[in-house]
Amino acid sequence: MTVQDRPRKIRLGPGIALKISSLVMVLLSASMVLVASTIGAYTATDRTVALVLFLVFAFLGSLAFAAMLDWLVTRPLVHMARQVRRMNEEGYEREFEPIGFDEPRELGEALEALRARVVAQQVELREWNAELERRVVARTVDLEAARASLVQSEKLASVGLLAGGVAHEVSNPNTVILARTTHLLNIADDEGLDPDVIDDIEVLKHQSERIQRITGSLLAFARRSEVRVETFDLAAVTKLTTEVLSHVSRANDITIEDDVSPGCNISGSRDAMEQVCFNLLKNALDATPRTGSVVLRGWVEKAEERVCLCFDDSGEGISTEVRARMFDPFFTTKAVGEGTGLGLSIVHGIVESLGGDITVSDSPEGGARIMVRLPWVDTGAEEV
Repeated sequence: MTVQDRPRKIRLGPGIALKISSLVMVLLSASMVLVASTIGAYTATDRTVALVLFLVFAFLGSLAFAAMLDWLVTRPLVHMARQVRRMNEEGYEREFEPIGFDEPRELGEALEALRARVVAQQVELREWNAELERRVVARTVDLEAARASLVQSEKLASVGLLAGGVAHEVSNPNTVILARTTHLLNIADDEGLDPDVIDDIEVLKHQSERIQRITGSLLAFARRSEVRVETFDLAAVTKLTTEVLSHVSRANDITIEDDVSPGCNISGSRDAMEQVCFNLLKNALDATPRTGSVVLRGWVEKAEERVCLCFDDSGEGISTEVRARMFDPFFTTKAVGEGTGLGLSIVHGIVESLGGDITVSDSPEGGARIMVRLPWVDTGAEEV
């Protein structure tokens, strides 16, 4: 138990004063007894000797009184004064050691309690300083994140304005293309066109319609209008995406395996989801070497009420540094002129807007795996 933990005693009487007074009374009484006995034992002629003896006894008594005063008062005060100087020089970590009795000891214990309180306040102050530093660091990080978000918002706003202008420029010639392809399909039978040519025209018409929907979405984005929400099956979207990019896979001798189960129904913009699948599949094909493979898997996790869409490639994988930035706007690992760095950023934004998330990990085939999780919509239809 330390000094500050001991029960405090409240002293109501002047302890040192009582001891010193008792000592003085004892000395005076002894002196009077000595004088009385000396005067009674000697004649008047020997009173000088008695006086001398009294003076000697008084001198010895004063020495005893001084020693008593030094023991009770002076020595404890000097000891405590030295400890106070030492604390001023060395700090307040070392305990204060009170000595003596009564009032001096009470003073020493009070100084020890004060020292312990100062140490506790210093510890508390250091803790508050550390907490303040942590809060300042956290606030600085938040401000930096807010600044980066503001910069990104300004960039995306500029991209939105640019996309609106580009959409207007693309929409006009695409309208002509869509009208001509529609006309060709209408007269195909009358003109006796080859079935393969008709199939090609139908693909052109479908892609022209898709361009029209995309430009409409870009204009809606630029104007901040609402996008049409519908419920659709991801299997149909991935099937269309693999067909559109089949010429890329054939040119590079890459196998695309579409293993998306029917019934992966989600709610949102189908055009936006087509853009997600197109960008992710295109990136997977770009990362896959010749004679490699890309596997699309999709399934429903009914317990979690979500749809999982997985893109696996057999490329070299994605490094940790690239993973940390791959969804940032304008970040790309492709050569200059081969990529804008906006594809994956747009994908990330679309997935989040649909209430889902997107993660990157290693693929069992040795390349990269991109997993998209989206809320599942139960339409009540039986899966085939």
